[in-house]
Order: sequence, then structure tokens, then C-alpha cells
Amino acid sequence: MPNHTQPASTSYIFCLAKPLLCLAAILSVPPAFAEVYKWKDANGKLHFSSVPPKVSESNKTTPNVEKMELKVAPPDRQNAYRQQRLLDQASYEREREERKKDRLLSRADSARKRDASEEEYREEQCEHYKEQYADIRDKDTLKAIHPLTGNTMKFSGQSAEEIRDSIKQKRDEYCD
Repeated sequence: MPNHTQPASTSYIFCLAKPLLCLAAILSVPPAFAEVYKWKDANGKLHFSSVPPKVSESNKTTPNVEKMELKVAPPDRQNAYRQQRLLDQASYEREREERKKDRLLSRADSARKRDASEEEYREEQCEHYKEQYADIRDKDTLKAIHPLTGNTMKFSGQSAEEIRDSIKQKRDEYCD
């Protein structure tokens, strides 16, 4: 029976290849350098620039230019942590303000819907009491069905007048 597994030495090399390639990539990146020129002008003012000064036609003297090399320092871990914390806090504050704004908009939207449904209810009640009052306005005797027993009741005289006044008040209340 043939053995199709790789020899141990080959698998060992492949296991080490990935970390070694990562290490080689990191070490191959040169540190950042910047050339800076430093000089004093005729007035004694100190200048720093990435471009050396030009010699002017009127003043043929070349200022004493010193070439400096600056290295970019690696970031301070504590400072980087503090900056990340500040960025996270700012992001949290922005998200919190967005949620607060969304809640306010949601509440305003709910209030508009509630106001719209209340207005719709008032309009329905207005129509209902208008119709009811129109039906009983000129009648001497009023008929009603008792809500619990279902019996027909008749009202006349003072009782009918009180019912008419009550329905008129409801109509006026909802139809203002």
C-alpha cells in the first residue's frame, strides 16, 4: 500500500514558511527618513525647510546650511492607546447623539400619528353625533334600546329634552 503523506521535513518547512515570510516583510520595510535643512538668514532668523535655500542675485553669499536627517519615531504605546480611547469615545458620543436624535424623531412621529388618530376619532364622533341629533331633533318621543337587556325604551317630555340636550352637547364638543 503506497504512502501518500508528505515527509516530515517538508511539512515542517511549510509550517515555518508563513511566519518567516511575515518577519521578512516587516524587516524589509526601511524606517522613514526626512531630509531637513537648517540655516540662518541675513537677519539672523532661523529657518527649517525640506528644500535648501536659493542663493539670491543681490546677495551672493550662501547662508550656512546644515543638513539634518530626521527619523520618524515609532508611536508611543501609551499615547496610541490614549488616542484610540479618545477616538472610540468620540465615536461613541456621535452614535449616542444619533440614537438620541432617532428617539426624538420617533417620539415626534408617534405624537403626529397619535394626533392624527385623535383627530380622526374626533371627526368620526362629530359625524356620529350630527346624525344622531338630526334624527331626534324634531321628535316628541324618543326610542332607545337598553344596552344590557336589549329592551326598547321610550322617552318623552322632560326626559326626551334632556337626551336631546346631551347629544347636542356631545355634537358641539366633537365638532368645534
